[in-house]
Amino acid sequence: MVNRIKNTLQKALVARNNYISNGIAKGILNGLEQEYGTLPKKHKKWCNDYAIDVLKSNAYAPWLWVYAHVAGDFKEGWIPDNYYRNVLIPQIQGDYGKVSFLRSLNNFVFKEDLGLDVLYQVNGVYSTPGGRVVPKEELSTYLSSLHTKILFKPDNSAQGKGIQFLKEDFTGVNLISKLENGVFQSVIKQHSFFNQFTPDNVATLRLTTLLLDTGVIKLVAAYVRLGRTGETAVLSKSHIRVPINLDNGTFSSIAYDVQWKKIAKHPDSKVSFAHCSMPGFDTAVSKVKALHQTYPFVRVIGWDIAIDDMERVKVMEWNGYSNDIKFTEATQGPGLLELF
Repeated sequence: MVNRIKNTLQKALVARNNYISNGIAKGILNGLEQEYGTLPKKHKKWCNDYAIDVLKSNAYAPWLWVYAHVAGDFKEGWIPDNYYRNVLIPQIQGDYGKVSFLRSLNNFVFKEDLGLDVLYQVNGVYSTPGGRVVPKEELSTYLSSLHTKILFKPDNSAQGKGIQFLKEDFTGVNLISKLENGVFQSVIKQHSFFNQFTPDNVATLRLTTLLLDTGVIKLVAAYVRLGRTGETAVLSKSHIRVPINLDNGTFSSIAYDVQWKKIAKHPDSKVSFAHCSMPGFDTAVSKVKALHQTYPFVRVIGWDIAIDDMERVKVMEWNGYSNDIKFTEATQGPGLLELF
């Protein structure tokens, strides 16, 4: 009886995920077809056949349509967004991946200081990365002593939501921090290279690593997220995504806006993406591979990296559960063939 209820609930969850995810995919495809023309029938057929024959459900076809339209071809081995969430995430990430939602555990998980955290707020207790408890009445004094700008990021936040920048005198810090658990981080001064696109927010290098059966960590996806002028953070509702060559860190000459439309220049600064290279790319890749090696309980991890004004690698976030793959599958994939 209990198993029957669990199975029913799981089927309902899968159906809901498919409905939401495929609605997004169909909306993106509609926009692409209006802009660039209809997806060729043969490509759509290949997607449909692959969804049924390999993935065992036509519910997994819509994201394959999007990938095929973006890539201009069909590629065997693509993983649709909803298949990843429904089938693979429970197998390769599971509860061990959900640890990444608890930002205050970052330094403990990876056994090193990742460089940005300055204070944690968990269940009403404030503590430093070194484990020292800071009394509430001493918060402003402690943060002032760091001589750096500070932001607060709540646990389980995503897409730039919930980030709050503290006032320089740290007044109101209690009002911010008492709302929910989270982490105080120093504000990054980004590498000057990114200021040509916009100096208003910190560009994010998003890397995806895969733990192979052999224990080797493989880089499977890379792109940079650029923000828009006038916004204090890079937001998913407005960001620009530029694919990056996995071998040498060079930018693709074509980037994509939030509607997945192709653009050759940043829409605000009008700076071209061609002939650009990611500063600190090799160091960043080596860093996340080494970090993933210390936490082998999750097969796939998404990393948000910033490169500061001294070309130092700063790990802003890691996502060990339900990291996004659809953009890189379309532009660089298939990237997770080893999971089949």
